[in-house]
Amino acid sequence: MVASCIDAQDYIFKELLMEFELLSREIDFVRMAIDIDDEAVESHLINLTHVIYTLKMAEADSDDYKYFARTLWEIFSRFNFISGQLEDDLIEKTIERI
Repeated sequence: MVASCIDAQDYIFKELLMEFELLSREIDFVRMAIDIDDEAVESHLINLTHVIYTLKMAEADSDDYKYFARTLWEIFSRFNFISGQLEDDLIEKTIERI
């Protein structure tokens, strides 16, 4: 239901992409300002930046949109279609480890 509403409303899709762009800038700032010794944290931040870049290239009403919707689903539901239910919020755990 939510995905179809976002798909139908190009404005919502663009607003979400803008929020991800802001998140990407914050990640870049953190990576430049803080010396991160934890390889898992650094890897997660780099991976998140790559995902955000891919999402920025997505367009509503395209197959890219499915990737966008699936990524949002994984972040907010803590459920991955490959590995199943995640016990921890990966973003929260990464922030704690910094």
